[in-house]
Amino acid sequence: MYVCNISDVDECQFENGGCEFRCRNTDGGYRCECPPRMQLHSNGRRCVRRNICATNNGGCEHVCEERHGRFHRCKCRQGFKLASDKRRCHPTDPCLINRGGCEQHCVNDNGRAVCQCYYGLRLGSDQKSCIDIDECATTKGLTCDHECINVYGTYRCRCRTGYQLLSDGHKCKPLINPCQIINVTVCRNLQNENGYCEHICENDNDGGVKCSCKPGYQLNNDGRSCSGKL
Repeated sequence: MYVCNISDVDECQFENGGCEFRCRNTDGGYRCECPPRMQLHSNGRRCVRRNICATNNGGCEHVCEERHGRFHRCKCRQGFKLASDKRRCHPTDPCLINRGGCEQHCVNDNGRAVCQCYYGLRLGSDQKSCIDIDECATTKGLTCDHECINVYGTYRCRCRTGYQLLSDGHKCKPLINPCQIINVTVCRNLQNENGYCEHICENDNDGGVKCSCKPGYQLNNDGRSCSGKL
């Protein structure tokens, strides 16, 4: 019986094992290795430049920028600045991230997020949310002739039945001519109708009424009754 002692062959001794850079002998084989910042080609022999940014973005939080094939640096997107570790990024404008936590509007105050609300709303106690202002409970509600209706962010005026809102959105005027509801017979009886015109009833410019007299009569100082023929 014969026992063969086979010793390992160092493939690296012959033309560096075909490796471009370094050949490392292993038990029953060998492998090629590359210098720092280089990586082995798919053929297992050649060395190619390693794309540092292709692996975990070079360790950068935002942008990895390769320089001269040997070095890389991290950069931040607009509105951010590089942290002291040269990898992470901190916001220079906190409003760029979720509006700084504000419900409506965010203002960058020297790197600090300050929340603001639109017209008709006020800032809540958390300094972030916005709450409706009831204008009808303030002096603004007094500008309505009849009724003030609060709506989100603003208010509107409403007139009582028989009136319509003027174009200014605040004043009300009658929908009908007040003179048309006065009975002609009763109109002559000043006392029974508590102040209607004795002779002629007319509209004035404010939606009210004014009295005048028939030819040959004159209006008395009460503005409603008429004196006898002149």
